[in-house]
Amino acid sequence: MIIITVTLFNFNYFSQQNDYKNQNFLNSFSHTIDAKISNAFHYVSTISKQASIREYISNSNSSLLYFPTIYDDLVNSLYSTDNVDVNVGITKVSDKYVVSQDGYFTLTDYFNHLGISEDLMTSPQFIEQDKNNNFYVIDDKYQQNVKNTTFISKNYNHQFDEYLYIFISIPNEKLFPQELENMEGSFYLDKHVAGPTEGSPTIAGAKESENFEDLTIYHTKDNKILYSIPSSVLKSMQYSYSVEETKFLQFEPDFVSVLMLFGLCLFLLGGIILYFATIKSYNPIQDILNTLNEYFPISFKDNKGNKFSELDYIIGNIDNIQHKNKELEERINDSLSVLQAEFFSSVLFGTINKEEISHKLMELNMEKFNGGGIIAIVSIESPDSEREDIPNTNLLVLRNKVITLINDVNNELPSIQIAIDYKNICIIFPYKEADRVNDQLTEVTSYVDKKLSIKLTFSVSEPVESIYNFNMAFIEAMELTLKKYMYAANPLNLFSSREPLINDDSYSYSLDDERFLMNAIIDNDLELARKLVQDILDENLQCLYLSTINTIKFKYVLLNTVKRLLNYYDRSINEFSLQNKGLFDLLNSNDKDDIHFSFKEIFEVLFHNFIISFKEISDPTTLRILDFITDNFQQDLSLTDISIKFGLTEGYISRLLKKNANINFKKYLNNLKINEAKELLKNGNHKVNEVSTLVGYKNVNTFIRIFKQQEGIPPGEFSKLR
Repeated sequence: MIIITVTLFNFNYFSQQNDYKNQNFLNSFSHTIDAKISNAFHYVSTISKQASIREYISNSNSSLLYFPTIYDDLVNSLYSTDNVDVNVGITKVSDKYVVSQDGYFTLTDYFNHLGISEDLMTSPQFIEQDKNNNFYVIDDKYQQNVKNTTFISKNYNHQFDEYLYIFISIPNEKLFPQELENMEGSFYLDKHVAGPTEGSPTIAGAKESENFEDLTIYHTKDNKILYSIPSSVLKSMQYSYSVEETKFLQFEPDFVSVLMLFGLCLFLLGGIILYFATIKSYNPIQDILNTLNEYFPISFKDNKGNKFSELDYIIGNIDNIQHKNKELEERINDSLSVLQAEFFSSVLFGTINKEEISHKLMELNMEKFNGGGIIAIVSIESPDSEREDIPNTNLLVLRNKVITLINDVNNELPSIQIAIDYKNICIIFPYKEADRVNDQLTEVTSYVDKKLSIKLTFSVSEPVESIYNFNMAFIEAMELTLKKYMYAANPLNLFSSREPLINDDSYSYSLDDERFLMNAIIDNDLELARKLVQDILDENLQCLYLSTINTIKFKYVLLNTVKRLLNYYDRSINEFSLQNKGLFDLLNSNDKDDIHFSFKEIFEVLFHNFIISFKEISDPTTLRILDFITDNFQQDLSLTDISIKFGLTEGYISRLLKKNANINFKKYLNNLKINEAKELLKNGNHKVNEVSTLVGYKNVNTFIRIFKQQEGIPPGEFSKLR
């Protein structure tokens, strides 16, 4: 009876341990999957607010007119998902066409491409016109490709009475866990069923978990245990993990037969235990003696005649159990790091209620941050000129490598790293010793430079006494980064001339706005340039209620425009900022009136330097050269032609145009050609290759490249927008 009692006790103990591991496995991976789906939902929200999408919804023209721009926006913004395996498709459904990063499709072909049944198009949820926004997963009966899980974001635009459908297909191997806690178990996403289970044809009983909130444990009638927890992102769905129920003894209902069988088993078990207890009673002492006496080890043989030690067998099993536990801890830590980063993002940007912070700190095991610390912004300097055209996806990979190296060095001072964008990383230290933090960051920059040949710079906030002050410390560190950019003794490529503007739905300043402004200045249209600057500043700093963080972001992008303009005229941003130090000092303030005044005056200085009316040019030779260029720009004109015409050297002509008209000959000539080409394309009477010849380009590819460089789109697409 003692043996039976001990056996039952051990069985019950290990059953409870397995039950807890299964619950912990489901709880951890449900949070991880929800984080991935939430990231996809945030991406959908961002892409749906693009100007190209709004133009696509608002027009009834052929979708193919808008697909090239949507395709570019789609590909350029995919890096925010941090996963190149995600497939995204966008359609209005009403026109039966879809655009994705794989190309353009009819709706039917796209369904076949994703492995979705065409019956989905007639399902109630897909065609329902409830004028609401929905985000849901496609039902299994429509999902023919079992390797992917596809979500649909259905967004209703009240202004144009139109639905925008966004399909997001994620490989299951990227979304769901590939290694289960129980190798015979199954993990899946299904519809959430709330309420009592009495009368269910499959459920024998249910209870709430004592260890994890919202987790329910069901015992099914086919002897399985089903663990379920609702998704925090997909409100109607739940994650389920099914395993076989462990049974110690299982008999037929006949009590007499059960009793006889139990007695027989007990008798046999007693005999077997007595037999082995008699034979092996001396083994523990013998093992100790054999360990001490290496000349007489105990050996055993398996069925193949191979010798092994029973002690080695036990030790090997213990090592295997420890290895499995270590793997489980690593998976839990990976899930925890995602939740910690999300929490601190909400703290830094002030999007979390203060009442929730203390609870979250305990839940995520980060109580050490409650007493404050230091915020640092680490910036990845742009690569050298030979690598300046690295695409954003490669910069994202580079950023992830930098974060990995930071973690390698930061063993002495543990920290949390959060990627702000693909070039800036925020590091939160739970310590207030500024010297230690600076030493650690200096070591990090040297280590990264040695490993990747990439230069890092950093800005550090003052120490704060509470986690509730991390938001202001983050703002301070961002402002220090901005100051470092404006007054660096040597040029810092924090804002590469080829880097796109920061995309954000909190302020109104797009790539098109910047291109219109720069073209007005290059075309010497002072009146239009002043109006564009006034409109941009008024809308963002007077009409929109920007937060402090978004005001800083707006300063970044407008300073980027200033740098691009100075680059066009071969001027240095550092030299310009020092020459106008008083105006740039005002940008240290976050007061919107100061920022408005400073930028308005900065652009006035730029207008004065770069916009020159021909009426202001007094040198007759310069005027004659400009007239000659204007009359002959439609030819294949070169400096050599002008040199021969006026009997002057090419170098002298270049210096004359630069000094008296602030003109670069090549840029001015291309500007005249492209402006003429735009007028010809608007008329619609000529093809692209014909326009190229008419404005003086011998090679149509050269024309297309320069046109797209100046206008942002190829001439073929420009002609469709006339």
